[in-house]
Amino acid sequence: MGTGTTDEGGGPLDGGLFLVNRFTATVDDPSLPFLVTLVLVAHGRRLAPEAVNLKMRPGGIPITATNLRAVKVDAYVARIRDEVGALDGGLLIVRRQEDSQSIRWSGVPDGDWSRFEDSQNRRRRPADTLPAVAEAYREALGHPDSQIAAAPTMYVAEKLFYSRGHASRLVTQARKVGLLGDAIPGRAGEIAQSEMEGNQ
Repeated sequence: MGTGTTDEGGGPLDGGLFLVNRFTATVDDPSLPFLVTLVLVAHGRRLAPEAVNLKMRPGGIPITATNLRAVKVDAYVARIRDEVGALDGGLLIVRRQEDSQSIRWSGVPDGDWSRFEDSQNRRRRPADTLPAVAEAYREALGHPDSQIAAAPTMYVAEKLFYSRGHASRLVTQARKVGLLGDAIPGRAGEIAQSEMEGNQ
């Protein structure tokens, strides 16, 4: 997790937040024949990988140029931001509060976290994103696991490395442009069109 100092990889991030220091995250992607370790730092006011390290799994296959193409660094960084966000940003990414006598640190409110996500360009253009969202949603509906089929928006979030709230908004947008049919009332993870419009 690091030492909490600001002199090794820490610094200000977009959205008015602050990374206390560089940290290491290990990615265990079952689709890869090796483990991925990312060293993340504040770079140009963004949370960005400083280093990407690969390690062959015990008894696995060697790392080759061909299987390197499967390494999804941007998706991993997005998922790591989600995991930090699930902890309210309280361990690594903080909000700096200054007064006349001291500097204090606090967790990250939801509104600040949303601004941070936006500023990190995590939310891609709908023209690029919505077809992938619709495809994953339909894939979930036809899934043999009844729990996945009952909560397709959750499946979209997990497959595309989005937060559940953001996945819900994207599913609603996909419906609005005609890529999906009407929502089924009560289905897990979905939000109504009226609620979506009220948040804009």
